[in-house]
Amino acid sequence: NERANVVDQLLGATDNFDRAVQFRKSKTEADGVQKIVDRYVGPVAEAVDEAFNELGAVKVGEVGVPFDPAIHEAAMTAPDDDVPADHVQKVFQCGFKVGDRLVRPATVVVSEGNEFA
Repeated sequence: NERANVVDQLLGATDNFDRAVQFRKSKTEADGVQKIVDRYVGPVAEAVDEAFNELGAVKVGEVGVPFDPAIHEAAMTAPDDDVPADHVQKVFQCGFKVGDRLVRPATVVVSEGNEFA
């Protein structure tokens, strides 16, 4: 599928934009960095997301959903009192689908549930 190939080629760039936006959300002391991210990175990331939407690309990988090896790749497991066992506890990297084709699985942490249960 040609659209899926385009999405696959752009994933590295969109991952870097997502990391920059997350960095901005986690750091408050670097005003200069915040201004750069707000002015340039955020809008570019939004434009890439819009382009992906137009190509029919859908993000996969949400916290709290059951782990599905067809769309998720488990990076690790961890105990969690709030997330049931065998559910996604954290998403390290979003996955993408175009139509029925999985372009990239979501890389996730899978909950082991409450370790004392």
